[in-house]
Amino acid sequence: MSTAAPPVSSRLFSLFCLASYLLSLSYGSTFLLSLLIGSRGGNEHDAGNVISAAMLSTFAAVW
Repeated sequence: MSTAAPPVSSRLFSLFCLASYLLSLSYGSTFLLSLLIGSRGGNEHDAGNVISAAMLSTFAAVW
């Protein structure tokens, strides 16, 4: 006897696809952050601090 998973609504699937797209967009654009900080007078150390703060806040939010 096999049990099939219940069908997923198209609205839920669309929201999942949108969230996945936005997440990949944010991860893909992180390299632009160092360029932005550099254009405003910052250096690699400042960019590292910003990216580290973002990473730590993500870990705190997920945990």
